[in-house]
Amino acid sequence: NMDDDYNKKQRVPTIKELLYVATGVGLAAVVNRTQAKPFFSSIQRHIIGGTVGYAVSQVAANFEKKRLLQKDMLIQDYVRRHPEDFPDIKVYFKEVLEPWTPIR
Repeated sequence: NMDDDYNKKQRVPTIKELLYVATGVGLAAVVNRTQAKPFFSSIQRHIIGGTVGYAVSQVAANFEKKRLLQKDMLIQDYVRRHPEDFPDIKVYFKEVLEPWTPIR
């Protein structure tokens, strides 16, 4: 089944997730520099910063998804309540037919 194959694939992190993780690790490095410590000392801070950055990226992604869904629901509701503002699109017969070439 193709769905099973799709679900078994590993998910690639998005750019936003990577940026949030990098920001968390970077903030840990900046804290080290402000305390006059070596850049990558206290590795647990970097791990915690990356983990917190990933968690914040997930919260931000869920917030964005909910906001976009709410926006889509609002638009669909408006279209449903005001059909006179959205006439049906006229479909021409040439758009219904698919390209055809004879096989000889």
